[in-house]
Amino acid sequence: MLVSSGLPPLYSYPDIAVTVFVIILLIILIFTIFIIDIVNSLKHFIMRRAFMILLVVLAFSQITFSQEASDKISSISWEDIQVVYQLKDVEHMTQGERLTETIKTSLNFGTKNKVQKDCLKKLKQQAAEKGYSVIYVDEQASSNKRFNKRGIKVTLVGRGYKS
Repeated sequence: MLVSSGLPPLYSYPDIAVTVFVIILLIILIFTIFIIDIVNSLKHFIMRRAFMILLVVLAFSQITFSQEASDKISSISWEDIQVVYQLKDVEHMTQGERLTETIKTSLNFGTKNKVQKDCLKKLKQQAAEKGYSVIYVDEQASSNKRFNKRGIKVTLVGRGYKS
Protein backbone atom coordinates (compact mmCIF):
# COMPACT_ATOMS: atom_id res chain seq x y z
CA MET A 1 0.00 0.00 0.00
CA LEU A 2 1.23 3.44 -0.87
CA VAL A 3 1.59 6.03 1.74
CA SER A 4 0.59 9.51 0.66
CA SER A 5 3.01 12.29 1.55
CA GLY A 6 0.69 15.17 0.58
CA LEU A 7 2.26 15.67 -2.82
CA PRO A 8 0.72 14.59 -6.05
CA PRO A 9 1.72 11.08 -6.90
CA LEU A 10 3.73 12.06 -10.02
CA TYR A 11 6.25 14.22 -8.15
CA SER A 12 8.76 13.31 -5.60
CA TYR A 13 11.34 15.42 -3.81
CA PRO A 14 14.19 14.53 -6.16
CA ASP A 15 12.10 15.54 -9.19
CA ILE A 16 11.27 18.93 -7.67
CA ALA A 17 14.94 19.53 -6.86
CA VAL A 18 15.91 18.71 -10.44
CA THR A 19 13.18 20.98 -11.79
CA VAL A 20 14.25 23.86 -9.56
CA PHE A 21 17.89 23.26 -10.54
CA VAL A 22 16.97 23.31 -14.25
CA ILE A 23 14.95 26.53 -13.79
CA ILE A 24 17.89 28.16 -11.98
CA LEU A 25 20.24 27.04 -14.78
CA LEU A 26 17.83 28.46 -17.39
CA ILE A 27 17.68 31.79 -15.50
CA ILE A 28 21.49 31.88 -15.29
CA LEU A 29 21.74 31.05 -19.00
CA ILE A 30 19.24 33.76 -19.94
CA PHE A 31 21.04 36.26 -17.67
CA THR A 32 24.40 35.30 -19.22
CA ILE A 33 23.05 35.70 -22.76
CA PHE A 34 21.60 39.07 -21.76
CA ILE A 35 24.95 40.19 -20.28
CA ILE A 36 26.84 38.96 -23.37
CA ASP A 37 24.38 40.82 -25.59
CA ILE A 38 24.89 44.01 -23.58
CA VAL A 39 28.68 43.61 -23.77
CA ASN A 40 28.51 43.03 -27.53
CA SER A 41 26.22 46.03 -27.95
CA LEU A 42 28.63 48.18 -25.95
CA LYS A 43 31.55 46.81 -27.94
CA HIS A 44 29.78 47.60 -31.21
CA PHE A 45 28.71 50.99 -29.87
CA ILE A 46 32.27 51.81 -28.83
CA MET A 47 33.63 50.53 -32.16
CA ARG A 48 31.05 52.60 -34.07
CA ARG A 49 31.92 55.66 -32.01
CA ALA A 50 35.64 55.14 -32.61
CA PHE A 51 34.96 54.68 -36.34
CA MET A 52 32.83 57.85 -36.46
CA ILE A 53 35.52 59.82 -34.61
CA LEU A 54 38.11 58.53 -37.08
CA LEU A 55 35.92 59.57 -40.03
CA VAL A 56 35.39 63.04 -38.54
CA VAL A 57 39.12 63.49 -37.96
CA LEU A 58 39.89 62.41 -41.53
CA ALA A 59 37.20 64.69 -42.95
CA PHE A 60 38.46 67.71 -41.04
CA SER A 61 42.05 67.00 -42.04
CA GLN A 62 40.96 66.84 -45.70
CA ILE A 63 39.03 70.10 -45.32
CA THR A 64 42.09 71.70 -43.73
CA PHE A 65 44.36 70.47 -46.52
CA SER A 66 41.95 71.65 -49.22
CA GLN A 67 41.59 75.05 -47.54
CA GLU A 68 45.37 75.41 -47.38
CA ALA A 69 45.63 74.50 -51.05
CA SER A 70 42.92 76.98 -52.03
CA ASP A 71 44.60 79.66 -49.89
CA LYS A 72 47.82 79.08 -51.82
CA ILE A 73 46.04 79.29 -55.17
CA SER A 74 43.89 82.33 -54.47
CA SER A 75 45.96 84.25 -51.95
CA ILE A 76 45.17 87.42 -53.91
CA SER A 77 41.92 89.26 -53.46
CA TRP A 78 40.14 90.29 -56.63
CA GLU A 79 40.38 93.90 -55.44
CA ASP A 80 44.20 93.68 -55.44
CA ILE A 81 44.47 92.58 -59.07
CA GLN A 82 46.03 95.18 -61.33
CA VAL A 83 44.60 95.94 -64.75
CA VAL A 84 46.92 97.02 -67.56
CA TYR A 85 46.11 98.02 -71.12
CA GLN A 86 49.58 97.75 -72.73
CA LEU A 87 51.56 94.58 -73.35
CA LYS A 88 54.86 96.18 -72.41
CA ASP A 89 53.63 96.33 -68.79
CA VAL A 90 53.49 92.53 -68.57
CA GLU A 91 56.50 91.49 -70.68
CA HIS A 92 58.46 90.17 -67.69
CA MET A 93 55.53 88.17 -66.25
CA THR A 94 54.34 84.59 -66.82
CA GLN A 95 51.44 84.52 -69.24
CA GLY A 96 48.27 82.67 -68.23
CA GLU A 97 45.06 81.82 -69.98
CA ARG A 98 42.57 84.01 -71.78
CA LEU A 99 39.75 85.47 -69.70
CA THR A 100 36.47 86.86 -71.05
CA GLU A 101 33.44 88.36 -69.38
CA THR A 102 30.22 89.61 -70.96
CA ILE A 103 27.40 91.56 -69.40
CA LYS A 104 24.26 92.23 -71.38
CA THR A 105 21.80 94.52 -69.66
CA SER A 106 19.48 97.45 -70.06
CA LEU A 107 20.72 100.95 -69.38
CA ASN A 108 17.62 101.34 -67.21
CA PHE A 109 19.65 99.55 -64.52
CA GLY A 110 22.70 101.80 -64.71
CA THR A 111 25.02 103.77 -66.92
CA LYS A 112 27.47 102.47 -69.50
CA ASN A 113 30.36 103.14 -67.10
CA LYS A 114 28.69 101.16 -64.31
CA VAL A 115 28.18 98.19 -66.63
CA GLN A 116 31.85 98.37 -67.69
CA LYS A 117 32.98 98.52 -64.04
CA ASP A 118 30.80 95.50 -63.17
CA CYS A 119 32.23 93.59 -66.12
CA LEU A 120 35.80 94.46 -65.05
CA LYS A 121 34.98 93.38 -61.48
CA LYS A 122 33.81 89.97 -62.71
CA LEU A 123 36.91 89.64 -64.87
CA LYS A 124 39.08 90.39 -61.83
CA GLN A 125 37.19 87.78 -59.80
CA GLN A 126 37.92 85.19 -62.50
CA ALA A 127 41.60 86.11 -62.41
CA ALA A 128 41.70 85.88 -58.60
CA GLU A 129 40.17 82.39 -58.68
CA LYS A 130 42.92 81.27 -61.06
CA GLY A 131 45.72 82.92 -59.07
CA TYR A 132 46.67 85.74 -61.45
CA SER A 133 47.95 89.04 -60.09
CA VAL A 134 47.64 91.15 -63.26
CA ILE A 135 45.16 91.26 -66.14
CA TYR A 136 46.06 92.64 -69.54
CA VAL A 137 42.83 93.87 -71.13
CA ASP A 138 42.86 93.70 -74.93
CA GLU A 139 40.88 96.76 -75.99
CA GLN A 140 40.72 95.65 -79.63
CA ALA A 141 39.07 92.33 -78.75
CA SER A 142 36.81 93.94 -76.12
CA SER A 143 33.60 95.58 -77.22
CA ASN A 144 30.72 97.81 -76.17
CA LYS A 145 27.64 97.25 -78.31
CA ARG A 146 24.21 98.78 -78.15
CA PHE A 147 21.10 96.74 -78.71
CA ASN A 148 17.47 97.79 -78.76
CA LYS A 149 16.96 101.36 -77.59
CA ARG A 150 18.29 101.13 -74.03
CA GLY A 151 20.39 97.96 -74.03
CA ILE A 152 24.15 97.52 -73.85
CA LYS A 153 26.42 94.51 -74.18
CA VAL A 154 29.89 94.90 -72.70
CA THR A 155 32.52 92.24 -73.43
CA LEU A 156 35.97 92.43 -71.89
CA VAL A 157 38.72 90.15 -73.16
CA GLY A 158 41.94 89.83 -71.25
CA ARG A 159 44.76 87.54 -70.30
CA GLY A 160 45.93 86.70 -66.80
CA TYR A 161 49.56 87.08 -65.77
CA LYS A 162 51.50 85.90 -62.74
CA SER A 163 54.49 87.72 -61.38
